[in-house]
Amino acid sequence: MGSLVGNGLSGTLPKEPEMWAKYLVAKESFWHPSPLDTVIDDADWTFRLNDGLRKALLRTLASLSAIKSIVADHLMPTIVREVGLVEASRYLELQTVVEHIHLDTYDELRARLLSSCPDAAIRVCTSAEDYASQAKTAWAMRLVNDPSKGLEDRLLAFMCLERIYTASFSILVAWLRKRAFLPRMCRLVDLICRDEDRHVKFARDILNHLRSCPSLIYIKSMVSEAVALETEFAADYPALFSLEKTSGVADYIKHRADDLVTSLGCPKLYHACNPFEVRSGPPCASRPTIFERRIVSHHQLPLLGDIHDVLGPFSASAFGY
Repeated sequence: MGSLVGNGLSGTLPKEPEMWAKYLVAKESFWHPSPLDTVIDDADWTFRLNDGLRKALLRTLASLSAIKSIVADHLMPTIVREVGLVEASRYLELQTVVEHIHLDTYDELRARLLSSCPDAAIRVCTSAEDYASQAKTAWAMRLVNDPSKGLEDRLLAFMCLERIYTASFSILVAWLRKRAFLPRMCRLVDLICRDEDRHVKFARDILNHLRSCPSLIYIKSMVSEAVALETEFAADYPALFSLEKTSGVADYIKHRADDLVTSLGCPKLYHACNPFEVRSGPPCASRPTIFERRIVSHHQLPLLGDIHDVLGPFSASAFGY
């Protein structure tokens, strides 16, 4: 078939060209949060958000940081060792680096917000014991450390962490964007969502290539556990956002879970409708990143006002208008 110069595979054509093409796309989309200055968000954080929102955001960032640490430092290295495909390994090695960037981004955002936090009581609250967050991290570590789990099980665990355990944060970010709060933080989150969508799809590609998938009973068990833990974590969201339909947050988490299981060829578990107009996919999937097309000013990129990813169906009172 000839050779492929500069593909990083010793001059030979990749055996899995589709996986290799996705690796090249991911490599060209590499980004780093430092060029995105979040100073513009300081006024929103100090003067426009109330204590409840500040606590929720700091708590959620801390939880996401803990989950990302498990993914980047424990789960991904194990998957790379077990996958056995050269092209997949290259993608997953790059993905591990990207997961660390996500972790650093969450840590930096939280540190910056804490440094400008107007109320010391909020800082104390966010550093206190958080049972719901600890339960999520314990669930993840159990799956990472269980020697009886195989590659298929770890890939499913990864997909749950990226899809279900980020559902409550998606609602929070959509609420903030609805009011044009913290626009630079929302932009960073958009980039992370773009990456996570690609990573989950690639995990599904590996399962398809292996022609192996966890049993339906096991998928139901893992997904239902993740949904229960994420729902418990977001238990105070309906009151926080003054939502008229208190089951809306739980319904959205179940909707995300249904999207995940159907992507694996399984029937829906909950048949939950999306009560919010929060997109399941990445809101900036086709947008260039910092190093794409040599963008001079990343700050001038649109903030996605043309995409309907806000909490729409609830009444105006739900947003305090």
